[in-house]
Amino acid sequence: MFNRGDSSIQKTAALQECKKAGYLAEFRENLSMEEMNMPANEWDMDTAFEVWKEEGMERGIEMGMEMGIERGRNEGKEETARNALAKGLPLERIREITGLDMEAIKRLTV
Repeated sequence: MFNRGDSSIQKTAALQECKKAGYLAEFRENLSMEEMNMPANEWDMDTAFEVWKEEGMERGIEMGMEMGIERGRNEGKEETARNALAKGLPLERIREITGLDMEAIKRLTV
């Protein structure tokens, strides 16, 4: 981080050092297209908040989908366990087949 008292020579040297170490390239790779085009566009806080809001919504949707997939897998395991219970399979065998713990299987028997 630069301080107000840093000379332009110090700032230039620090930037050159970052460039040599590859920090700037890594930083740039992680920028979104909107952020990369900031200098070329009229970028203000309202625009920034809109971009961040959209990115947050996209991430939220991704997380929701991942959670839904996981929930579906668990529901599938529980359905398999219920079917196995109905067929009279031993609890230990149901645990082996579904990967559910014994407590979860026992809750399904009630």
